[in-house]
Amino acid sequence: MTARELLRSRSCYDILPDSYKLIVLETTLRVSKGLAALLQHGVQSAPVWDATSQRFVGMFTAAKVILANGLHRLPLVDRSEDTEAIVSVVTQFHILRYIANNANGLPGLDSSLYSIPLGTYNGIQTITSDTPLVEVLNLFVSRRISAVPIVNSEGVVLDVYEKYDVLLLAKDSAYFDLNMPVSAALALRAAEFDGVHTCTTTDTVAQVLDSMRRMTVHRLVMVDEAGRLVGIVSLSDVLRFLVEPRDSTGV
Repeated sequence: MTARELLRSRSCYDILPDSYKLIVLETTLRVSKGLAALLQHGVQSAPVWDATSQRFVGMFTAAKVILANGLHRLPLVDRSEDTEAIVSVVTQFHILRYIANNANGLPGLDSSLYSIPLGTYNGIQTITSDTPLVEVLNLFVSRRISAVPIVNSEGVVLDVYEKYDVLLLAKDSAYFDLNMPVSAALALRAAEFDGVHTCTTTDTVAQVLDSMRRMTVHRLVMVDEAGRLVGIVSLSDVLRFLVEPRDSTGV
């Protein structure tokens, strides 16, 4: 069974975890209180509910306060006549984790990233530790990306700045200081941040899939033996490879 066939035979309810947290915000809630709610519960986004019309009206994402956000999650809504009930939010990670846990022997899993090729290898935007934060946010919008590697003068990967990091800027109104260098913005990260997750071009799709599932990450930075940037493989890349039709060789 392919990943595409597996997903077609299941409902959205099947891929949700047995236990999960759902935060719903009301349309009348102030933006500052909405950001505080996301920070308090450790989530990146929440459905927005209109009590007057009794309907879901959108998603509130921390990054949207400063920049545009792509479609990486969908609310799961139970409709009944003129009302709606928000049941959960289905994310790309939910789908990937379900595939990883329930599908064995999928075609193409033993292929290396570079042989497919899977991921992005050319035209990767990078920044330095001194790059002003406002330039990074503009890159997110203009390049429609959700993360950017931070490298030194030799191209060695030092860190990654992600859209999720924008959420931390909401603390103490820090997000108004957009001229700070990205190194100062990264200092606002939680102490338990476990660093940049990397892989190599010779790693297989199965290895990348397992790493993303276990470490709950949305991308891996591909590096060479010296730690220099080679490419980036994202959760979206892996899902697209698993779900889109391919020939009998799995490519």
